[in-house]
Amino acid sequence: MRNLIRGCSLLMAVLIALGLGTAQASNEYRLIDLGTLGGRESHAYAINDRGQVVGDAITATGASHAFLWHKGVMTDLGTLGGTGSAARAINNRGQVVGLSTIATGEVRAFLWDKGVMTDLGTLTGVGNSVAQGINNRGQVVGWSNTATDAGHAFLWEKGHMIDLGALDDGNSSASAINDDGSVVGSAWLANQDVNRAFLWKNGVMTLLDLLPGDSEGGASSINNRSQVVGGSGGSIPRAFVSSAKGIISLTTEQSWANDINDRSQVVGRWVPSASTGTTYLCVWYKGKCSILPIAGDLYGEAMSINNHGLVAGWTLNAGQIHAVLWMPSHES
Repeated sequence: MRNLIRGCSLLMAVLIALGLGTAQASNEYRLIDLGTLGGRESHAYAINDRGQVVGDAITATGASHAFLWHKGVMTDLGTLGGTGSAARAINNRGQVVGLSTIATGEVRAFLWDKGVMTDLGTLTGVGNSVAQGINNRGQVVGWSNTATDAGHAFLWEKGHMIDLGALDDGNSSASAINDDGSVVGSAWLANQDVNRAFLWKNGVMTLLDLLPGDSEGGASSINNRSQVVGGSGGSIPRAFVSSAKGIISLTTEQSWANDINDRSQVVGRWVPSASTGTTYLCVWYKGKCSILPIAGDLYGEAMSINNHGLVAGWTLNAGQIHAVLWMPSHES
């Protein structure tokens, strides 16, 4: 940690000198290891405003299962009859969505609610599907196989799954949905062979603008202020925030934004130097990157931030990846 802080202090000085922004490594956040389900590994993907965290973890038998962590206890959510599962999102009602194998080996989107895991099916009744987002109204988004074996974004509500379509004869996948039903994700444009971020609203899918000079990108999340985050660019993407006011880049170097809360705090990763490849995990707010502490091997991912500023993700420590929670010091 001492070396990380020393390095970040030097980096901050360089950034200020270049006029590119600020980065701060401090004691703003406390790192909490969430453990596993008895195995060696776990990953956290989402956190709600109640502090409930979901993801996947290895069990004592070596299987990977979806989990729900709350107040120090990690609960195995089980499967849909198959061998493995993973949770990807949770709303403030404690409803969890993700993916699970079924007895036949196919992968299905699931909704877990009050102890019961439900198969959400697919757009055709067969094939695979994955749920990746849920809002506080219980609307679920993700992707599913179609009759032509393509992958299309879907919206599931009250037992019904609808196809959100695609663009340019390609595929699509929805990553998040806000409380007014606006959906974001990524669409592969077959005729151009590029991925693009999209916004689906009121039955219409439209491409989001890219940062100047870029030809592809993807959207990770949308908040209730209709601000969208993700990455713009191909092999070297840059984290962005898109809104009705336009699109802005959070860095000039390689980066990606994974989530944004309703206070416009953004979490993601930042690689300020291509030569070293060192990755920093950031909470961006009002132009400043607060660097999250990383245990051990200086590797991890910040995936989700709730409206209290708590962050969920994972870090690598002593060769083991564990789900973690970063708690702001004022919440301790």
